[in-house]
Amino acid sequence: MTKQILSIWVENRTGVMGKVAGLFSDMEINIDSIAVGDTESEGISRITITINGDDDMVNRIISELHKIVNIVKIKKLSEKDAVIRELAFIMVEASEDKRSNIVTLVEIFRAAIVDIGANTITIAICEEAVKIQALKDLLHSYGIREIVQSGVVAIDRDIKRS
Repeated sequence: MTKQILSIWVENRTGVMGKVAGLFSDMEINIDSIAVGDTESEGISRITITINGDDDMVNRIISELHKIVNIVKIKKLSEKDAVIRELAFIMVEASEDKRSNIVTLVEIFRAAIVDIGANTITIAICEEAVKIQALKDLLHSYGIREIVQSGVVAIDRDIKRS
């Protein structure tokens, strides 16, 4: 089984997200991540869903998704032909003597410090999941107080094919 990414454009109406998520539940397929937001078209939202499965499973899901009236478009994205990112906020214990080391890690990972408290630093990173995990692994020794991480968002690369 491999990581599969589905991009689903839907009418922005009450209950559509529930119908989409419910379909996966009905088919006993676990959603690894789900993210939804506005698109360039007014009244249309884009849902990005990642699952672990094979191509047959994805084809069955797509077939069933097309039966939902409010779905405008569905596209399976490949990792090689898409830009894929997640967002994470990581709040780290940061005493005065450790702050410069944490700042150095933030710079190396091209992350950003978005908040500084009396004893903490909150870091934002928008990257591929493996890079986010690498930063979390390195920050673990400082004491991670809290993490919140988004689901995958993805967009096709602008690749010209002949």
